[in-house]
Amino acid sequence: MGRYAFDNSYEKNTLRALARLDKFAAQARIPYALFGSAALGGYLGHLPRTLHDLDVIVRAENMEDVAAHLMRNGCTERATGKSS
Repeated sequence: MGRYAFDNSYEKNTLRALARLDKFAAQARIPYALFGSAALGGYLGHLPRTLHDLDVIVRAENMEDVAAHLMRNGCTERATGKSS
């Protein structure tokens, strides 16, 4: 059997994007919180699974600035269904 290397470029890029969000929020003095897998990945330093979204809480007055930052950094915006 051959050995297979895990391509972790997705993980590295995602963790870098989370670090950029943190730096942006700190510089802009925007309080925020991550939750879900993104928060766990940031805490652990690796992703437990592929992320399909970022769960971010921000104040209403900061939403547009944070959304613009995320869009500039490769995120896309799409409507999601109501959580139950």
